[in-house]
Amino acid sequence: MGTKIVDSRYINGVDEIRKIKNKYQETLNCFADLPDYNRKRAERRFLILREFEEYFSVNEKKRLGKKYKVHVARKIFCKQKGISLSTFLNWRRLEKKYGIIGLVPHYGTKRSKTGEIIFTIKDNIAKPPQSHSITAIIKFDIYRPVNCIQAIIKLIENQHDFPEARKAASLAPFKFILSFSKPHFFKPQSLPLAPHEIRKLERYKTKTHRNHWAKAVALLMAHKGCTVFEIAIAAGRSTNTIYNWFRQYKKNGLSFIETKVAQKRRAKMWQVRTTRIVDILHTPPMTYNINRTSWTYDTIIKAYLAVHGEPLPKSALKRVIKETKYTWRHARKVLTSPDPNYKKKVEKVLSVLRNTQEDEAFFLLMSSDRTR
Repeated sequence: MGTKIVDSRYINGVDEIRKIKNKYQETLNCFADLPDYNRKRAERRFLILREFEEYFSVNEKKRLGKKYKVHVARKIFCKQKGISLSTFLNWRRLEKKYGIIGLVPHYGTKRSKTGEIIFTIKDNIAKPPQSHSITAIIKFDIYRPVNCIQAIIKLIENQHDFPEARKAASLAPFKFILSFSKPHFFKPQSLPLAPHEIRKLERYKTKTHRNHWAKAVALLMAHKGCTVFEIAIAAGRSTNTIYNWFRQYKKNGLSFIETKVAQKRRAKMWQVRTTRIVDILHTPPMTYNINRTSWTYDTIIKAYLAVHGEPLPKSALKRVIKETKYTWRHARKVLTSPDPNYKKKVEKVLSVLRNTQEDEAFFLLMSSDRTR
């Protein structure tokens, strides 16, 4: 029979992970509601970080003494665990920035926009009882912040060790939020939607039009029973706008989402702009005091601003030229001169030609110096 060789470091590592898991079992309970493929990976990341900090780095310091270097220890530890150093450092960064919830991988069902965020309030320093501090892990839906406020109020009220004066001072800001002069903001909405309307609104949510997206979010959240306060936060609009959308839906249905009036106005404005650009293209640049014989994008924009008094976007100009099927033709010879007196000389030549009589002749001597 062969002898099976077992790496003692692996056995120690398994034992260390088991000890750490038992030690932090209460902390790991915050991952309990996650899907298995998210929960297992989050727990593994957390245990690996704790194993390095509490066992591996401590043992390496004892073994090497002054020769201990943290970056070398990290490389050796990552090699044993079968992960890259950059991955290990990224886990440390996420935990330091977001708490242990930062170790949860964002894929699977958690990648979809469910609106759930877990906030972790950590207190690593032990404080005396007279400080009356609370360490809690609060999970709530960002689309329903009222539920979070109510959960915090309930948490504070259940702390029997708190003095009544301290408890009242802690509850004051949260109760103030819930005691606005318009309590109907926090009343759950009841907006019945047909199945085909829900499907259409879901399509609006996937598009890039911001106003359409906001209206779809507002109607769907009202259908689910959210409050106007929560809908206004999620849609990024005022409460008056939300109520106005509800009135328009009850009057016109989902047709109010499409901005048909604005589309007609934009189509008319586009037609006027196209006509103006074509008129400019049919006239020479000299008409607009531009010393050129052919048009460019910049000269057209300059002429448009001088005549109509409004700026012309270059992207709009390119689109008009493409739709009207105009093309650019480059001249083989330069028809203008860099001479600053070129315009005066041309006008003088034209004046002589205009005043030439029938029994007179005009001779033009031209010389060109070509340099290589």
